[in-house]
Amino acid sequence: MKSYLLYPVLFLVMSAGKVFSQEKDIQITQTKKFTVYHANDGGNIVLNLKATYYSKGDTFKVFKDDQPVFGLSSPLNLREFRDSITNLLNDIASTNEFFSEYSLNEIFLWLYLFRVDDKEPNIGFLNLGTFTNHDENNSSARVFLLDSMKNIINHQRAVFSNNKMAVVSMLNQYKSKIGDSNKESSDKAQINNYLKRFHDDPFPQLDSAALAAIGNRNKKASPENDLLKVNAVAYEAARKNLSGANEALRAMNIFPIEKVSIQFERGYIERIQAWVRNKTGGTDIYENTYAIGFSSINNLKAFQRTKLFMRKSSKIGFNSCIFLSDVIGNYDNLLDLYTRDYSPADTVINFAYPEEMPLISLKKERNIRLFDGKIFTDLGGIDQESPNGLVQVEICRRFNLNTYRWQAGKRQDVGAFSYLNVYGALSKIEDKKKVLPLHNQNTVINNTLVSPSYTTNLDLRRYENFSMGVDLNALLYDYPDMKFTAYLDFGIRYGHVVLGDTIRNIAGGIVAPGKDTSFSGHTVTLMLPKVSIEIFQERRVGLVMSYSYNHTYAFTNNQFKQIMSYKKSDLNNIVTERAARNSHQLELLLRVETSEKNNGQIFFRSRFFWQQGDANTFFSQIQVGYAYNIIYRNN
Repeated sequence: MKSYLLYPVLFLVMSAGKVFSQEKDIQITQTKKFTVYHANDGGNIVLNLKATYYSKGDTFKVFKDDQPVFGLSSPLNLREFRDSITNLLNDIASTNEFFSEYSLNEIFLWLYLFRVDDKEPNIGFLNLGTFTNHDENNSSARVFLLDSMKNIINHQRAVFSNNKMAVVSMLNQYKSKIGDSNKESSDKAQINNYLKRFHDDPFPQLDSAALAAIGNRNKKASPENDLLKVNAVAYEAARKNLSGANEALRAMNIFPIEKVSIQFERGYIERIQAWVRNKTGGTDIYENTYAIGFSSINNLKAFQRTKLFMRKSSKIGFNSCIFLSDVIGNYDNLLDLYTRDYSPADTVINFAYPEEMPLISLKKERNIRLFDGKIFTDLGGIDQESPNGLVQVEICRRFNLNTYRWQAGKRQDVGAFSYLNVYGALSKIEDKKKVLPLHNQNTVINNTLVSPSYTTNLDLRRYENFSMGVDLNALLYDYPDMKFTAYLDFGIRYGHVVLGDTIRNIAGGIVAPGKDTSFSGHTVTLMLPKVSIEIFQERRVGLVMSYSYNHTYAFTNNQFKQIMSYKKSDLNNIVTERAARNSHQLELLLRVETSEKNNGQIFFRSRFFWQQGDANTFFSQIQVGYAYNIIYRNN
């Protein structure tokens, strides 16, 4: 008996499982008031719209006065939306008006935001342009012409599309009235051919005479035949108007932008490609020749002066260009507290189609990179007699300043005051050779020690246990085709070192060593200049080569003297030599990424220092370590 009771229980459990496993239909409803402006006479129509999004079918339904007026499905398509909203507006106004693209896009953005994932906060919305021309100079008149022609062509497309849908609807009604006899089957087949043509061909012609003949043979369809005659006239007029508008665009060298790809990286548009239709019906690719700043309002204003060039050889006459402002029509950035940087998270957008979806949601960087950290060892520190640090830690942070670039030649660009790099390092964590011993010639005159304690300029650097500094970029030269960027920086650097000396007692003209003592030494180094070349062969491997001319000032409290060389300097003179403060530094940095997320790198760094005035006074550092990002996750 108990086994029989088990079946109903299992049935109930399975039924409950099916119910809970079914996809839940989440509905989002919003109401909003819009003012839609006419594009030609300044009039307007006020719309009170309600829209509901249904997650189960991924669809939208739009209501006016609580009556459904049209529906849309995801992904949203701007052209379908424009056709539907224009039809609604013309029904309301009982006219055939041009409507402002900005007003229509405002309603489209409202619907688009229904499905934006709040888990990934937005920083703004890109509005992609749909038309461009090949004028070498941009001007307000050119922008006005493009906007005006865009309004005209979009209006003609909407009118044509609505007339096309009306003809298709009437053909289907027409077909339903025709019988299935052998006599009538050829008429039905002909209408099916028209329906197929209207489905496959974007601008099909309609043979009104042939349809009228079908109507004369099928008296049941005479009402539909009469309506179809009216629709056919309106359709042909709309088709000719659209064809004329397209011819006018071609005559003015205005062509549609078919698709766009954009790469955002470190506050710049590193790459942007736009596929533009040409006179032959094919497409040409236009692209940037250098990184374009995308972090400040001035960067956004510069879009109207920034050119994208055709990816064809200028040496055989392909010199065509378009303006970035045609491709990125606008950027609706969202304001935030405590920031003046409007750049999005690093991202790549491939093959966005402006005619179908002109809006692109850009996200904030969720993982905010606070600092770049390095932990490494100096291979020279393995030697117990070497002061090179065996375990060292370094952090740095680069702040973008001026992200605007100027074009230099056809394929290069230059920048000025592009960034500020702040860094700090602990160079001696282990307890080994932490004190720099000072030397003294122990020269006594008249029972007085006249020789100073001294150490070389490079030993002050070699024995450092802590340092921090700032590099300010002065000039930047970028040559993307050769995959390198050169930097001219000026820097200032503070260093701390522990110095050891002996208290010297003079007795009978002889120096008697006393108690050992130690104290802090401080240095300030001016890097005037620092020149670097960074090679961008590929993302996973990078190479940086740099040279700096260092001017180091030691703050001694008159306790010791900074010298050029143990061999060549006057060790009894208390005056610091002119060359003692100057040295040279060469550096080679090779990095290799260890993950696709770009949050970890293995690096190799080699440094070589030599003294101005005595190249035989030198030392080197060979460092191997791991670089990582110190990240704050913004919730």
